[in-house]
Amino acid sequence: MRTKQDYLQAMGVDVWVRRELLPTRAPAKPKASRDATAGGPAAAREALAAANAAAGRQAPEATQRPAARAGQGTGSAPPPATTDSAQLDLTAKSAAPDSAASAGAEPAATPGTKDSPQFKLAFIQYPTLGLCLHLEGALPERFCDNLAIALAQDIERKQVKPPLEWPMVGKGIDQSLEAARQVVAHHIAQLPPLTLVFGEAMPHYYPPLEAAKPNGETTTEGRRLLLLPGVEAVMQSATLKRELWQRLQG
Repeated sequence: MRTKQDYLQAMGVDVWVRRELLPTRAPAKPKASRDATAGGPAAAREALAAANAAAGRQAPEATQRPAARAGQGTGSAPPPATTDSAQLDLTAKSAAPDSAASAGAEPAATPGTKDSPQFKLAFIQYPTLGLCLHLEGALPERFCDNLAIALAQDIERKQVKPPLEWPMVGKGIDQSLEAARQVVAHHIAQLPPLTLVFGEAMPHYYPPLEAAKPNGETTTEGRRLLLLPGVEAVMQSATLKRELWQRLQG
C-alpha cells in the first residue's frame, strides 16, 4: 500500500526523515531516493493519478496545482487553470435552468396594477392654511413659505408631511385609482379649513374638486378648497401670481 511520502517522492518532492534514532521508536525504514524511483516522470504521473483516484478527484486538477507551484519563484507564469474554469462552466450550466425558470415565472400580481395612476403629492400644514401640491419636480418650500407669510401664517409652526407617491411601494397593496382616491382624501381631510390645491389634474385624484372647476373654489366637509394651476406654472408666471393673490384677497 502506497503512503503519502511515496506519492510525494513520485512527484519529485524531496521527503525528509529524521536520521537520529529516538529512544522509544524503532529505526525508520530508509526511503527510496528520487533518483531511485523507477519509471521516471511516467511513473510519477501514474502514482499521481492513483492518488487522485483514491481521493475521489480528477487527475487533471491535481496535476494542475503542482505545476502552478513549480512556476512560482522562477519568473515563469503558471499554466492556465483549465480545471477550475471547467468547474465554473459546469456550475453556470447547472444553475442556468433555475435562472431560466425564475425568469419565466410571473411575479405575484398586485391588485389594480394595470389601471394604477402615477403621481406625487406634497402636503404642508400651517396654523390655518393647508397646501396640497401636485409635484412634477422638487417641493418649492420657499415659495410655499412666502405664500403663507403673505396670508399671516406662522411658518415656524408648519408641518411638512412625507410626499405621497403613487403607485405605493410594496407587494399586495391595492394600486387602483379608487384606492389612490381614498388615500388622497385621507390626507386632505387632515388639512386646515382653508386649503390651496395646486394642480389642474387634482380633481381626477380627488373627485370633490370637480365642483370647483367653474370658479375654482368649492367647500366640502367644512373645508374651503381653492383649485389652482400647477405650482411650477404659478412660480414662472407673473400673471398667475397676480391672479392667485387676487383670489386670496377676495
